[in-house]
Amino acid sequence: WNVLPGSIERPYLDSARLATFAAVALAACLPATLWRSERRPWLYGWRIPAGRDWVWLAPLPVLAALPNRAWVPQEVQFQGPEAAAALGAIALAALASEFWFRGLVHGSLLVQSPVQRVGGPWFVSQPTWISALLFGLITVAASLFWVLAEPIPMLAAVEEFVLVFGASVIAGLVLGVVRERSLSVWPCIGIQVVAGVATAACWIALQGSPGIGELLP
Repeated sequence: WNVLPGSIERPYLDSARLATFAAVALAACLPATLWRSERRPWLYGWRIPAGRDWVWLAPLPVLAALPNRAWVPQEVQFQGPEAAAALGAIALAALASEFWFRGLVHGSLLVQSPVQRVGGPWFVSQPTWISALLFGLITVAASLFWVLAEPIPMLAAVEEFVLVFGASVIAGLVLGVVRERSLSVWPCIGIQVVAGVATAACWIALQGSPGIGELLP
């Protein structure tokens, strides 16, 4: 739908679709962030990360990403050029999602509410809640195609939507905390890339597993 029919070989089609969607999202987000920031891009997380007390949270979004099929290529094998294309698409998707939700959305709310600071008390701020809920809703919307077109026999569509939404909100909350305590979106982007690779590898491994593969699309 977002590449010309027949222009991309099938092993690269999912990666091309994801990369195209992410590139369009980035093209919309970056100018909007620059305009909103009024020459203060650090308010939107465009800066070198600070602190280290957020590092222990990194595995949580990776685990929360595993049920989600929306942000990773599905029909791909991690070998040769296909692996490079998939990794590039995953990285672009991570950039787009984090620049939007932990960058533009979170940064727009940052000056209106109390937020965490480096080495300060731990709590979940209003910008973190709002950006996480929006992240969950958009992830569910992005999952519509996969859930409805290729359902998992072990879960009803509604159950998978609930699982994806809940896991995405949890990931969004943790990433919001990381963004505030590091003052930067870059740790969140790194975490999302790792999460994307782990999720793609997990689905590919499950599809190839005897018995389990029969329960997956």
